Amino acid sequence: MLFRYRWHQTNASTSDNSAQALRVKHIMLRQLKKLGLTPNAEEIGLHQKIGKSEIMPGRKAPEMINRWADKLIAANKKTCVYPEPAFTKIVNKKKEEALELHRKFREKFKYFVIIIAFIAFAGKVLRIFFSGRIVDRWYQIFLKIIKKTPLKNKFT
Repeated sequence: MLFRYRWHQTNASTSDNSAQALRVKHIMLRQLKKLGLTPNAEEIGLHQKIGKSEIMPGRKAPEMINRWADKLIAANKKTCVYPEPAFTKIVNKKKEEALELHRKFREKFKYFVIIIAFIAFAGKVLRIFFSGRIVDRWYQIFLKIIKKTPLKNKFT
């Protein structure tokens, strides 16, 4: 309820989005440093995607998610910065959410690839029949639409 009341055009998250993202990243890095971690660029991106529940395409994503979660838990056990078992429970919950999101994405992506392959094949066949003029134009429009489709969708 208060979310709607407080949401307006001069809100910090609306008007100063890039500065807010930079502050959030700075806080995140400070918290990771407290755990004794110095993440590389790939780990920072992974941490942010897990935190925002964003899709992580790629076959190695589950392995990377598991490795990062294990690294966070091990670092906290070593430094005792955040209370246990609450920290481990939260990290494991976020890990499971990220793995489930990845699994759903892979399942939907499989069908998407099949559809694209069929359309590409059909486009090639139709181009042969129609000398490529009309069909090629529609095929190019379709490819532009596909390229503009973001992979940041949430499957909830």
